[in-house]
Amino acid sequence: MAKRVVSEEEQKEVEKYVLEKDLNRPKTNILTVIKSYFIFSTSTLGVTVLVYFFLRFCFPDIAREIERSVIERPFLTLIIVWAAFHIIGFLVVLKQIVIGFVHLYQHYSPEDVRRSCLFKPTCSEYMLLAIEKYGLLKGVFKSFGRFKRCHGDIYSIDYP
Repeated sequence: MAKRVVSEEEQKEVEKYVLEKDLNRPKTNILTVIKSYFIFSTSTLGVTVLVYFFLRFCFPDIAREIERSVIERPFLTLIIVWAAFHIIGFLVVLKQIVIGFVHLYQHYSPEDVRRSCLFKPTCSEYMLLAIEKYGLLKGVFKSFGRFKRCHGDIYSIDYP
């Protein structure tokens, strides 16, 4: 891949952006994450109960098999059902989870670390924009490519 030539004006613009812009500190914090996880867990438990009653009503043979399994191995069945619904739930809300981790980074990372990025937008802003534009998988993939380029001493503009 050919290396992009960066003009001196662009260098100055991005340097000013990185060094002088107000840092976004999202209102997210650890307590918010714990609360969100509690809500997520109770929601998956509620969905599990609803699915069980749906099975009992529509597919009684499957429900009886589940009840037999619960009687024979209650702890193992509970763990399997809990894990299955958590995995399904995480897949449904994975985009929000990744965005939440970026917000936690933006909230708690020291200013000198956040200002060490050489790009406009900064790497964390880029990740949010890339996820918004390309979706979770491609956005995260593009963001990791961007992280690998964020070194050296040349400021540059690089939007997803």
